[in-house]
Amino acid sequence: MDTDESTAKPKGRYRRPFWHVLRVAGLIAILPVIFTGVALVLLIDRDIDAPSWLQTRIEARASDMMQGGALVFESIYINVGRDLHPRVRLVETAISNANGVLVARIPSIEGVMSPRGVLFEGSVLMQDVALQGAQINLTRAKNGSVAFAFGDGGLNTAPSFAALLDQSDQVFEQPALAALEQIRATGLVVNYTDIRAGRSWTVDGGVIDLDLRGDKTSVQGDFAVLSGGAGITRLTFQYDSPRGAREANIAVSVSDARARDIGSQSQAMRWLSDVDAPISVAMRTTLDAEGALGPLSATLELGRGALQPNAATDPLAFDSAKTYLTYDPSSHLISFDQIEVMAPAGRVAATGRAYLRDFDEGVPQALVAQFNFTDLVLAAGGLYHDGLTVPPLSADLRLRFDPFAVEIGQVAMVEGDTHLVASGHVTAAPEGWQVSLNATVDEVSPSRVVELWPAAVKPGSRQWLLDNVSSGVLTDTRVDLRATQGQNPVIAVRYEFSDATARFMRSMPLMQGASGVGVIQDNQMILALDQGRVPAPQGGSVDLRGSSLVILDTRVRGGDAKLDLHMDGTITATLALLDQEPFRFISKAGQVVSLADGRAVVQGDLQFPLRKGGSPSDVQFDITAQLRNVRSDTLIKGRRLTASKLDLTANREGLQIGGPVRLDGIAANGTWTQAFGAAAVGRSRLVSNVTLSQEFLDTFNISLPPGSVSGQGRGDLSVDLVKGQAPEFRLTSDLRGIVVGLPSLGWRKGANERGGLTVVGALGDVPRVDTLEISGGGMDAKGAISLTSDGALNEAKFSQVRIGNWLNAPITIAGRGKGRPVGVTISGGALDLRGAAFGGNGGGASAAGPMTLRLDRLQITEGIALRDFRGNFGGQGGFSGEFTGKVNGGPSIRGTIVPQNGRSAVRLQSDDAGGVVGAAGFVKNGTGGVLDLTMLPVGAVGTFDGTLSVRGLRVRDAPSIAALLDAISVAGLLRQLDGQGLAFDEVDAKFRLSPSQVIVTEASAVGPGLGISLDGIYQLASKQIDFQGVISPFYLLNGIGSFLTRKGEGLIGFNFNLAGSAASPEVSVNPLSALTPGMFREIFRRPPPEVSQ
Repeated sequence: MDTDESTAKPKGRYRRPFWHVLRVAGLIAILPVIFTGVALVLLIDRDIDAPSWLQTRIEARASDMMQGGALVFESIYINVGRDLHPRVRLVETAISNANGVLVARIPSIEGVMSPRGVLFEGSVLMQDVALQGAQINLTRAKNGSVAFAFGDGGLNTAPSFAALLDQSDQVFEQPALAALEQIRATGLVVNYTDIRAGRSWTVDGGVIDLDLRGDKTSVQGDFAVLSGGAGITRLTFQYDSPRGAREANIAVSVSDARARDIGSQSQAMRWLSDVDAPISVAMRTTLDAEGALGPLSATLELGRGALQPNAATDPLAFDSAKTYLTYDPSSHLISFDQIEVMAPAGRVAATGRAYLRDFDEGVPQALVAQFNFTDLVLAAGGLYHDGLTVPPLSADLRLRFDPFAVEIGQVAMVEGDTHLVASGHVTAAPEGWQVSLNATVDEVSPSRVVELWPAAVKPGSRQWLLDNVSSGVLTDTRVDLRATQGQNPVIAVRYEFSDATARFMRSMPLMQGASGVGVIQDNQMILALDQGRVPAPQGGSVDLRGSSLVILDTRVRGGDAKLDLHMDGTITATLALLDQEPFRFISKAGQVVSLADGRAVVQGDLQFPLRKGGSPSDVQFDITAQLRNVRSDTLIKGRRLTASKLDLTANREGLQIGGPVRLDGIAANGTWTQAFGAAAVGRSRLVSNVTLSQEFLDTFNISLPPGSVSGQGRGDLSVDLVKGQAPEFRLTSDLRGIVVGLPSLGWRKGANERGGLTVVGALGDVPRVDTLEISGGGMDAKGAISLTSDGALNEAKFSQVRIGNWLNAPITIAGRGKGRPVGVTISGGALDLRGAAFGGNGGGASAAGPMTLRLDRLQITEGIALRDFRGNFGGQGGFSGEFTGKVNGGPSIRGTIVPQNGRSAVRLQSDDAGGVVGAAGFVKNGTGGVLDLTMLPVGAVGTFDGTLSVRGLRVRDAPSIAALLDAISVAGLLRQLDGQGLAFDEVDAKFRLSPSQVIVTEASAVGPGLGISLDGIYQLASKQIDFQGVISPFYLLNGIGSFLTRKGEGLIGFNFNLAGSAASPEVSVNPLSALTPGMFREIFRRPPPEVSQ
């Protein structure tokens, strides 16, 4: 039913050519007048040809009634029925308008005249008219006007289909048709071309019945419509109007039509234009007193079909649809009293109101509507596995028909405290569907979000929400959807959440009181936490505010997530969280999460898969933290570690904690490292820079000899921590700032001197020192220390000790109890007394402990050493003791060392004086005699003043003496020297011994045959001599006057000089000196050398 606005019926009589066919019926109505003249000659119920004059008369009258039109027929027949009703039949009638255009061609027209009109009213009126096989060409133009013609005749127009009905009704109000009761058309063929819709239809075998009886006009029609498809559409209509009035009731019923076709014919059905489905329609409407179209009521039932605006758009299928609507053409309002749609995707029930808008040549281009959806159920197995019932909602929208586009102004849904508002548009573009939707939800629970969230849309994000959020409220949620057919949809979601119970990782405890912001965009989901706490398995809860979680690709179920972690809690709680699956780093490293107390502020990045069954190897992480007010009694067993602030880092390689600490009160700057992996289980390392002092040694029960350490310095300490074992450590230092000494050895390194210290051992109730290396201050020592059960020094055993150039020997230092000096044992090696500091206090010790020496060599001077030296010494009151040895590996001596002036005084004795002086390089081939040598330390280190006393010495084959005797021609003494040797009863000397030389200030040797006095210098390194003296032969007699001279000089003596090599000296003798009395002998020689006091 056309619902164009131009539906008012024109007033007055119509004379348009379109109605020439109806005027033919009027023409037949005047035929009874003609028939009156010939009725007598007619036979009852017998067709006769009308005479020619009658045909001429009919054509003329038709021309008058048709205002210049023409009626031409092939033949005309008349008869009188048995009911005495005259009849007329026209065969192959052609009707033309005033312009000569053929209007219609009708194969057969029959009419029945009213006898009452002829007999009683004196007029001839047609009572019934029947048309057979008429063919009509009907065309609707783009502007909605109707062009109407019979057969292939010319066009005649009517404003609309509604005007057509009204005009039909007006025709029958002419007086010539006053007796007309019925008109029936059968076998009607209508060729309908709709230019506006771009379609054409054919009506075949149509039947129209017009009934004018009962003071009303009633028209019924029944048509079979062929649209080119396989089906046939059945169309019926009913028109009822009171005679003489323009009001009318119209009913139209269409079955088995196509929805698109219905949409193209009615304004009220315009919205069906893009629906492809079978449809049945029942419509009712009215015409008012002015002939205007009134409200239209319609029932539409659609079978299985789809909405598909163009060939590129995917069809939106449905199984059936039904609606009851009312259309008011005056306001263009469509009221949908009921809408029901059943589809594979679900079912819809709604009501609504819609206004047609934007008319163009009578065709609405848009529809503005508001719908209330009372029943919206999404079917199971589609977007929702178990189906979904959507709460009632309302929608305001604008539908544009060409091209198809829906502008959604607002969709509103209320469910309890949840209010949803959405807007957007859906467009059928040339390339397919394009969708843009924006929705906001003020408040909704996470569980409801999961119910409304299709499982196939962003499955990763949905699954995470389902698995990890159990309660809370989502507020200010905004969802933006952009979808283009053939492409993946783009979805952006932003929401705020509060009071949520959730977990940021599957294996972690539930987070409580969580609030923040969530975003889903660019195939990622982002959660930013403003506040939230996680109760850890130990140590209380951890604050996670500032943390954020990113699911990197929401298209992948079980894909990777990245966590920007911020944690604030106790160290125990923080480590307890990091020890959950799939990490378990602390436990797998053999540690406990309660290894330290304090606060931890953590920041880090973690990347891990969301799929089930993940392993630590799947987790990438880089964590930093600040630990405050740290205390640990377990990290190093038996030790308390404290720190005001430490820095923590953790990654795939391991865990590291570092910063300034105090270990049992000792300041250090250290780093604890726990590597991850199977090889590192139960193993960690502490590396620190510590303050070295006596306090450090006391704290760690490392006992060194008293007075060994003073001051403070820095050292690098590394401790290897192995579960179930004593911590093993290594300590190194350059000893700057520390005074280190070994009082028993007389060694001391000053505070400003650089040295070296390496200590390797194990900590525990009784520490163990496996390696101790000390250098500096001229000393190098390597050894180990063992302690007693109470931590005191048991033994410090050094495999090698070098002190300056005076000691190179293994040394063992033994503890002797608290408060007592240690004992020292030197076994092997060499000691050089020239630089030794035995007997001093070594930096302040009041007493030294016992010392036992078993030396391979004890160096006395440059050319004098004692081999196989054995001695036992004490330190009470200074270094002292007794010893034995062999001079340069030869004759044995014995000696005594006593402290003097902070150094050592030495007394040497031997019963083989000749061997000793010979081995010492003074006098070769000496034999016998008793030696007593005393050396007192003076001046610089290695310098002594000595006295020598030898009794009963015999010398033979002495080159120096031989040269002297030869020079003074004492042949007998020479022979004696070469034979049994010269005897010296007494040999005495005073000298100063320094590291480089022997300065003889006074020396004498006297025997029966010879007396010698001597002074001068002996260079130890080069063995060069520079001596002067007096040789007095026949000393037994000559020595009578020796009281006037030096000891060893007689009254007569010869001055001599010895110079050069001690082994082969140059000898010079002054023979004149023999003539000089001894008292004047000083004239011929220089003064003896002097030494400082």
